[in-house]
Amino acid sequence: MKVEVLQCPNCNSNINDEKSTFCPYCGSKLFVDDGTKRIEINKNIKIVNDITKTKRDETEIIKAELKDRHDKREQKITYTLIICLMLLVAVPFFMMFRAEKEEKTKYIEGLDIQTPAKDYEGRNYEIVVSELEGLGFYNIETKAVPAGWLKKEGTVERISINGDYKFKKGTYFRKDASIIITYYIKEE
Repeated sequence: MKVEVLQCPNCNSNINDEKSTFCPYCGSKLFVDDGTKRIEINKNIKIVNDITKTKRDETEIIKAELKDRHDKREQKITYTLIICLMLLVAVPFFMMFRAEKEEKTKYIEGLDIQTPAKDYEGRNYEIVVSELEGLGFYNIETKAVPAGWLKKEGTVERISINGDYKFKKGTYFRKDASIIITYYIKEE
C-alpha cells in the first residue's frame, strides 16, 4: 500500500492519521484511496438532493394542479357561454315556431277577414254576402231597414261578425261565426 501525505480538500490542512476518514480540523469527509475500487455514496448529499428534488416535484405538482383547476374553470365558462348562445338562438326560434303554429291553428279554426267593417258599408249587400260565402262563412243573415231619402237601396248599412261592428283587417273569425248584414230598402 502506498502512503501519501493527506491534505484536506476543504481547508488544505495536513492530516497525519491515515486511517481517518474525516478532517480533524474542519470535519469534511475524506476519501482515501487504498487501491481497491469501491463506490461510496455520501448520504447527506443524497438526502439534500432528494429534498431538493422532492421540493421541485411538489412545486411542479402544485403548478399542474393549479393549471388543471384553471383549465376546468375555463372549460366551465366555455360550456356556459355555449349554452347561453344556444338559448339565445333557440328561444327566438321557438317563439317564432310557436307563433307560426298559433297562426296556422287560427287559420285552420277560423277565417281571416281582409276587409275592415267600415269598408263594407255602402257596398251592395248581395256582393258582400257572396264575398263572405267565398271566404267560407256560412252563418250569414241579412236584415233590411228603410233607406230614407239619402241612402241607396241595396247598400250595406253595417255588418257585424259575432256582434263586432268594428272588426279590422286581419281579424280571425270561425267559419260558423254569426254574421248580420243590415242593408237599406225603399220605403213603401
